[in-house]
Amino acid sequence: MKYNRKSEEVYIPLEEFKFNGQDLNQENIMKRNLWINNIISCVKEIASADYQERAWVKFEIHKPCDFGEIMCSLFDDSAVVEFIKKANELGLSWKQKRKISKLIRALDSYGDNPEVYAPTNPPMLDGKKMLSDPEWQKIQRMAQKVLDAFAKMKYESENQEDWLDSILYWIFKYSDTENQKRSWVDQSETFFSTPRDMYDGLFMYSDLDDFMDGFVEKIGLTKQQVDALRKFYTQIRATPFKTAEYKGILDNAEWQKLQATAKETLEKFAKNS
Repeated sequence: MKYNRKSEEVYIPLEEFKFNGQDLNQENIMKRNLWINNIISCVKEIASADYQERAWVKFEIHKPCDFGEIMCSLFDDSAVVEFIKKANELGLSWKQKRKISKLIRALDSYGDNPEVYAPTNPPMLDGKKMLSDPEWQKIQRMAQKVLDAFAKMKYESENQEDWLDSILYWIFKYSDTENQKRSWVDQSETFFSTPRDMYDGLFMYSDLDDFMDGFVEKIGLTKQQVDALRKFYTQIRATPFKTAEYKGILDNAEWQKLQATAKETLEKFAKNS
């Protein structure tokens, strides 16, 4: 019994996207990068057993993120089949196209093993059983190979600003004391990230380690900006707060220090700095 999705209805998020010859301009490069980033975000969730355990078994992720949601994000919202068809127009290498095509075929056929289903009516995939399923573990490895094949693209000059913006977005989350209070104390903000979500945003989705590993000094930042990023990076590595629990965290002195460092970092990137 396979996962039932509407594969015939392909939603293309970039309706006006055209990528051939004379259309290779900055606007279309940005659209291409957005499409790639959407797909890679889904692939990262597929590759990460740690993320899946926290989402599917421990229920620590505060957003829809089960197998069905990931598949809808990948096949429908991100139109991965259309993406593969446009591989040449998008400038993908043969290796990149081959790796992602192999992953998509495996995902599309996953679910034949009745042992990975929960005894519900109708039957539903059981996340805990999937994590010990050799077929799913093979898919996780395929996803990692896709990430490896696409890794170098984030170093291209047209991606640098997007990469930095993604990192600054998550640093802002750390600095945003008002929303943290509304979400974690008043509970009036229901979709604000947990500390673990924020950590994953920086290190899993925005690849902060790679960014700081020699690349941060190669994209035209000022010395003050580089120093601020390094200070924040050093501090969050020392006190990562890799937890989904946020009760009482606003009174934690180390968290308050991290908040202050995040604010200082963002000040260095203000337009008038």
